[in-house]
Amino acid sequence: MVSDNLSNNLITEEEAELYDRQIRLWGIESQNRLKQSKVLLLGMNALAAEIAKNIVLAGISSLTIIDGQQVTNDDLENNFLIPRDSVGLNRADAVIGRTQSLNPMVKVQSSELGDDLKDKFQEYNLIILITECSSVHFKQWSTICGIVSSMDLDTRPYIICASVTGLFGLAFIDLGAHECLSEDVVVKKRSVSELSSGSIQKINKASEPSNTETVLVKKTFNYCHLLDSSCLISNMLKNRSHAKYIPKGYFLMQVLSQCSIEEAPFTLPYLQSQWQKVSKILDVDETILSIEDLECCSGATIPAVNPVLGGVVSQEIIRAITRKGAPHGNWYFFNGSQCSVTVDWLPPDEKS
Repeated sequence: MVSDNLSNNLITEEEAELYDRQIRLWGIESQNRLKQSKVLLLGMNALAAEIAKNIVLAGISSLTIIDGQQVTNDDLENNFLIPRDSVGLNRADAVIGRTQSLNPMVKVQSSELGDDLKDKFQEYNLIILITECSSVHFKQWSTICGIVSSMDLDTRPYIICASVTGLFGLAFIDLGAHECLSEDVVVKKRSVSELSSGSIQKINKASEPSNTETVLVKKTFNYCHLLDSSCLISNMLKNRSHAKYIPKGYFLMQVLSQCSIEEAPFTLPYLQSQWQKVSKILDVDETILSIEDLECCSGATIPAVNPVLGGVVSQEIIRAITRKGAPHGNWYFFNGSQCSVTVDWLPPDEKS
């Protein structure tokens, strides 16, 4: 997490000029928090490129990118940060030049993961894990999130995981015990002079707006670890009537977590067969997911999904780092066929 000590490393006049527009939006303190944040990005596909672009332009301190794959022709078609002559190069190395050109004031570099992940993660304020959608990739979610959740509270970074396939995308956020400023609407306090002058009138619908004001209140939101979230949701589903309160995106994620990467891009019949297995394991009605729901996850990833989900995730990253604004939830599910994003706290009682 980003330190509360903002007295050091304040933004310069040059940075203030560059970030003038966003400083007017979220304030100088928020910009200072961004400047102090060090981000580790694991994975560099098209979705990761959208997120990298957004947070580098926002003015973070540094972005370190790690990716073990080589650039393919498909990457050239979908990832705007990869130059045309980069086929065969490491994807993290290939994007450094274009990513750095977005904002020279942000340190952009590539690295290797190494063996001691806990020590590696302690160097950063935020870990972003971007993967494909398959059983092996969701196991990576569990591994990385497990390492982060085992770290001391003082050194534990925020962790965000995201993935896309077809017209479907999802993201999981764990900010630990996250303290932020939340906007609350309260009744205005009357001054002594107003009270003595008898100027207070009976509140009616017409005058109601003038008797309220928006104030910033410090609140703490306790996030659930990924493994705990999954276990608690499973416990909820033991009561079959609770299944209707779980977003469809969660069940689609369970289907994808059973899919083999060798079968990608996934066909509708393959997804239907996996859903039959998953619905029996979860002991839920198979009709919870329709053919249209499963079709959303079939086929190759539609490029338009990446900027939408990438924009949503980037917004939550900035909200988390600046601590300005209450979080909306810990799970995000995007359905491109319906042009909708479902945001929820899973399990529901994790918000405080």
